[in-house]
Amino acid sequence: MKMTGKTATILLFVSLAVLPLFATGSYAITETERGSSPTPLDIFHENTSHISSAQKGSKTRTRSILPKVIYLTFDDGPSKGTANVLSVLKEEGVEGTMFFIGRNIEYQRSLYAQALSMPNLLIANHTYSHANGKYARFYSSAATVVNDMDRAQRIIGGAKYLRLAGRNVWRLPSLYRNDYALSKTRRKTESPKYTALSDRGYQIYGWDIEWHFDHATGNASYGADRMADRIETLYESKHLAKEGKIVLLTHDYMFRKEGGRQKLRELIQILKASGWRFETLGSYGSSTPAVFVQKKKRLRKKVIRLAMNKRDPVRKQRNKRKRLLLLR
Repeated sequence: MKMTGKTATILLFVSLAVLPLFATGSYAITETERGSSPTPLDIFHENTSHISSAQKGSKTRTRSILPKVIYLTFDDGPSKGTANVLSVLKEEGVEGTMFFIGRNIEYQRSLYAQALSMPNLLIANHTYSHANGKYARFYSSAATVVNDMDRAQRIIGGAKYLRLAGRNVWRLPSLYRNDYALSKTRRKTESPKYTALSDRGYQIYGWDIEWHFDHATGNASYGADRMADRIETLYESKHLAKEGKIVLLTHDYMFRKEGGRQKLRELIQILKASGWRFETLGSYGSSTPAVFVQKKKRLRKKVIRLAMNKRDPVRKQRNKRKRLLLLR
């Protein structure tokens, strides 16, 4: 093909304009931009690692932050250690709940009066006899259980807040839970007794976590730092009776010595610094129990799975019965 002078001039002009773009301009690919050899996925997927969370906006998933509420509870008072607990709570200015045994009050009237005088403290029922340490026999008789609780309540008075002896059981208007450390047979035997107490107006409180101690020496099994770590871990796991709220079980006897008293003070100070709010169990029932919400979610999933099988004529009638049972 023969080029005219005019055509050659045009081609030369275009070459001079375009070639610098590939050499040094916006179309050039440097080693820094290239990095390692791109895979097909690198070509078709945008790299967003350089974009901050703020820039991503709604695409970033954020966790909801719940208030951190701790309920310090102390069992088996009034006893050795109760006076130390009262002094620490007063000095630190935090609220707590003490579950007193009716029989112990009869022998510690002055200590009981001191506890009653504290505005940041809730005194609650922890049975009259503590089942005399024979729990299986005690919870086998509804009359024995009810009479024992009523006897302690006549001494303590006030609202019918109750913690059972040796049993982590809940019976609140919004929360129903048995002690799953017991066998299925034992739970079936004892559950009607708990319900009988609930029917008489008692609100039964269990616990989410316990600060364990050596029953021979009365010393805490581990220090305040570890206990605080366990509380934080439990809060993050959300395996709680009520989301964002933790009921801590301790015993007065743990704090009878100066070392135990100091551990209680240290725990309170650590929790304060971590943003925990301290309340009595009188305010516990103000949120929806997380355990019920979880059960509803599982129920919906199971109903959906059953519905997916309804095309099968053999299973149709059986699945219909299952759905009716689940939704009762």
